[in-house]
Amino acid sequence: MKKKITAKQVMAIICVILLAGMYISTLVFAIIGSPLSTRLLKAALLSTIIIPIVAYFLMMFYRLTHKNDDNYKYDNNDGSVQDAETEQSEDEDR
Repeated sequence: MKKKITAKQVMAIICVILLAGMYISTLVFAIIGSPLSTRLLKAALLSTIIIPIVAYFLMMFYRLTHKNDDNYKYDNNDGSVQDAETEQSEDEDR
């Protein structure tokens, strides 16, 4: 059975790409001797803190606004994610 990609995984991949892009651009500007390199480094370091926080709040907002959806995915206590439909079918099997 193939694993579905969750919203958390997509958000994490987007954050990694954004942060890697910022650090790579900072490195390129530092190598070419641009006066912007110091500002870009500060922006990249600040973004290392800000981007994950914003991503967390977006996921939390999404979770709060979509609780009543039929296909709402929720976290189990063990950290795994499960569809509401899957949970219902497992309950019926018992």
